[in-house]
Amino acid sequence: MSRQRVRAGITLAAFMVGTGLAATLVVVAALSMSGPAEEPAAAAQTATAPTTSTPPPTTEELPTTTEPLPTTSAMRGASNKSATSLQVSIGDCVQLGGAGGIDKTACGSPNSVYRVIEKAPANAACPTDADHTYNETLHGAAQAALCLDIDWVVGGCMELTPGNPKRLDCAAPAPGAVRVIDIKQNTVDVNACGSADSGIVYQQRHFVVCVARL
Repeated sequence: MSRQRVRAGITLAAFMVGTGLAATLVVVAALSMSGPAEEPAAAAQTATAPTTSTPPPTTEELPTTTEPLPTTSAMRGASNKSATSLQVSIGDCVQLGGAGGIDKTACGSPNSVYRVIEKAPANAACPTDADHTYNETLHGAAQAALCLDIDWVVGGCMELTPGNPKRLDCAAPAPGAVRVIDIKQNTVDVNACGSADSGIVYQQRHFVVCVARL
């Protein structure tokens, strides 16, 4: 082999080695340049924007205040005690005043509140469904008792304030006021009242006072 051919072979080999080394450097440089650039992109892909959770608004229901109509007598079981010489008979009507006072009045009048349904030696003898018991006392001892019901008048109006019922002008209604629609005898069924709002039941004596709210 001639010296010129040997030199040509060495030169070609050196060229090929240099070309391969240069290509390797280019690839390494490209990888080193592209690596950091991809990290922000990856970070951008994995990053999530913060979210704020707002609870849904709530709607609070206002309580309803529907006062029921009376279903039993407003004054049942109350008792006054006072010395008095008032003479009344069964069927008479009375009004009660302060300090245990009692006065006779015309039934159905604006001042009439109670009707005498029975006279007894003691309040325990009154019907259990009586609206009110008035005890006449002497020296602190009960002498007699007037058994009283509210003076119900069909078509009339009453204000059934607990402890203080009173007759009322139907044109000037007040809280707890009712109009008497009917009085049903020989029954304790409020359904007998028909179109009335409610019935006040007298269980022992078997009648119902049908009333409607004003």
